[in-house]
Order: sequence, then structure tokens, then C-alpha cells
Amino acid sequence: MDLKFALNVSLVVVAFLALISAQKVDLSDYPGEACYRNCDGTAPRICYFKFHIERYHVLGQACGNCFGNNSTPADCFNPQCVTADGVERGIMTVNRKLPGDSIHVCRNDLIVVDAINMMSGVSTTLHWHGFLMKESPWMDGVPFVTQCPIQFANTFRYQFHSRGSGTQWYHSHAGGQKVNGIFGGIVERIPKKDDPNGGEYDFDLKEHLILISDWMEVVEEQFSPGLRSQAIQPSNLLINGKGTVIKV
Repeated sequence: MDLKFALNVSLVVVAFLALISAQKVDLSDYPGEACYRNCDGTAPRICYFKFHIERYHVLGQACGNCFGNNSTPADCFNPQCVTADGVERGIMTVNRKLPGDSIHVCRNDLIVVDAINMMSGVSTTLHWHGFLMKESPWMDGVPFVTQCPIQFANTFRYQFHSRGSGTQWYHSHAGGQKVNGIFGGIVERIPKKDDPNGGEYDFDLKEHLILISDWMEVVEEQFSPGLRSQAIQPSNLLINGKGTVIKV
């Protein structure tokens, strides 16, 4: 990267952060969804996301008549319906989705995430896996190391510029909450000419993101510290939050 360009980008980011801290920027004017774009020749943007973190459930009310006798399969695709592998259980989610909303940005974008803890009696944090956070280590999301945990009914604002080219993921760094469902994908794209694999694909679309996760059919807390009669191992695998169970 050209040194002059890098310095200009850093100055822009510092200016953005100063304006945000002074509450002179209406972040609703910078929806994170608009940051998904072709990254060739684009200027850095502010990418604002709001993450509601709460207790939720697989096959809850939002799923309507998704399962059971005389079910309506279309209900399984209702907004806020989490199906996982089809086994009912309590979970934790970001914005009532499994996985949580994906973040798609370009290199040097300023990512701003308001993490709102709606889980009574439980604290949380978010860790941005694959981002080194050299310029903002206090945004790394490790409780009692880089920040105090986010208490119930509180909001913590994560803000950092994107420096983690490729496909990464975010997850809770509190207890076993990521096992309970607090995780999602984060993709930083770069200009195709700078991508060493740029000649290997025609399109790089958000629909191409595949997030594979192991899954338990009970809450993680059951395994803290664990049961003598049961090994700590996943019950299933999910692809983009969905899987199946075959009963024999």
C-alpha cells in the first residue's frame, strides 16, 4: 500500500472516530449493509451495525407450524425463525438469527457495532476473530483483559477499521456463549488486483459465505464443569445455521 494513501486513510479514520465520539455523526445514515460492494477503487466507508444479543429458542413462536404433524414447511423460513437441526432448545442469538448477521466490508472501512446485551443476569463481549487490533486493542472483546464485560441492559460500542483481509468470524468471548449461538461471519474484501487468488474466481458474493459450526442439542452450561456420564462433544454440524437429525 502507498504510504501517502495509508496516512490519508488513517487521518480519515481518526476524524471519523472523533466525530462519532463527539456524537456529531448520525450513524443511522451509514447502514452496514451498504458496505457490501465491489471494493475496486472505492473510498473507505463507515459501516454501522446494531447487534441485539438475547436469549432465544430453536423452533419458537416465530416458526409457526414449521414442525410436527401436518406442518407447513414454508413457516421454517419465517423471519426470526431459528431451526438449527430441528431439535428444540434454548439458545443465545444476535438479532434473533443463527448465525448472527454477517458483516461484509472493504479494507480500511470503519466498522462500528453497538452490542446491546438483552440477557438478564448474564454479561457478554464480542471478539473479532482474525483481526489483530494493533491500533485498537481495547476493541478485541476479551473480558477482563481488553474490556469490562457488557452487563445486562447495557450497550458497548465496538469501533475499529478493517484490517483482516479474508473470511473471518466474530463470536462471544464470555463463557461458552458462542456454543449457544452467539457467532457470525465477517468478510473483508480487497481490490481484486491485490488479491493473490483474484484470478481463481469470477464473482465474490455474500451469498457464497458458508459458515460451518458444531452444535449441541443442550445448552453449553450443562457441560460446565461437565457430566461424568457424558462426553463433551457436539451432537451435530450446522451449515449456515441449519442441519438435520435422522432418527433411527
